[in-house]
Parts: sequence; structure tokens; C-alpha cells
Amino acid sequence: MKRSPKNPILSPVGDSWQEEACFNPNVVKDSSKYVMAYRAISGKVDIGGTELNLSTIGRADSQDG
Repeated sequence: MKRSPKNPILSPVGDSWQEEACFNPNVVKDSSKYVMAYRAISGKVDIGGTELNLSTIGRADSQDG
């Protein structure tokens, strides 16, 4: 395998559920498309008076991998 010069393929996005980090990607081919599941960390979220960074599973689809 050779690392793509277009890395990172997926990056954190501003004010969102994936603001702090995107990592642990896993890709599978599903018929004619590729599906990537990955873990994301949000920015600070107030939950019952406690500030937390939430860990979430994200999904990205691609026709060309």
C-alpha cells in the first residue's frame, strides 16, 4: 500500500459533531459504492451541567473509493 498524497481523506469539521477529531476509519465495498465508518469527537457539549466531548460513529459514502 502507498499513502495517498490527498491525505487526510477525512478531517474534523468546524462547529459540528466531528469538530475535534475523525479517526479509526474502516471501509467496505457495498455493490457499486464504498462505505466508510469512522469515529468522531464533538466539540464541548453541555450535558446536565457537565461539559463533555461526545464520541460518535460517522458514515461517509463514495462511488470511487
